[in-house]
Amino acid sequence: MSFRSLTQRGLSSRRRRQVLAAIAVAGSLAACSSGAQSATATGKGTVTFLSWDAKATMQPLINEFQKENPGIKLSRFDPRSTETVYLSGYELLYEHATLIAECFAAIPSEVLTVFDPGPIVGDIPADLLELALTRANWTSLNRVEAETITRESGARDSSTHWAQSAGTGRGAVVRDGASGCWVVTSAGLPDEVIEHVAVPLAPVSAIDTSGAGDCHVGAFVAALSRGHSPGGAALWANAAAARAVARKGPATSPTLAETRADLQLVTADLY
Repeated sequence: MSFRSLTQRGLSSRRRRQVLAAIAVAGSLAACSSGAQSATATGKGTVTFLSWDAKATMQPLINEFQKENPGIKLSRFDPRSTETVYLSGYELLYEHATLIAECFAAIPSEVLTVFDPGPIVGDIPADLLELALTRANWTSLNRVEAETITRESGARDSSTHWAQSAGTGRGAVVRDGASGCWVVTSAGLPDEVIEHVAVPLAPVSAIDTSGAGDCHVGAFVAALSRGHSPGGAALWANAAAARAVARKGPATSPTLAETRADLQLVTADLY
């Protein structure tokens, strides 16, 4: 039976999530069992999987895997309702793309979800892209990626199109380089839901922009989790990304303390 047919058999919401989780674990464990550099190839290591409430459904799969791979430790992680689940667009290009998209779409509504399509957004199958965009509470993308999805020109027009077409609760952050970003908070009248947030720091000399988008979305979500409004979170994200591009290398995101110190030079309202 195909994965898609399993998800279309009129299952209850709870049972649907359990089946999805079980299939996800089965696919993950199968992947761990193949490849020269896998954990099972070396006979040791740890495999971590996410589960909300499907332990009983997945336990037979887990037992079988542990029986065949006694040297592998399985670690189970239960995301709390306050956790955020992040999906990269790259995951929607691999062999497991349908599985990932369907599981992402089935994440309980109380869990905040974030989708970053990435520069390969134009290569993502349309049906999988739609699944991700529909479930994501926030989509973070740069101007070019937004133009690809909305077929509009420019960050502002792309954001306006997003505001007019997205459903309530579906927000977006359209990054626009040194100009800052546009924040779309929900569907409705464009003037009411689109906010331009400038970079709050003095202009910086960009040394390496690799990973700047990752830094931006990470700082944005972290600020949301601390209770900031979307506009306030975007200000934190802009400041963090500005410092990141002034450093060489992709893994150069500043710490919370560094970003706070930068922002305190221009405003006392963000503590």
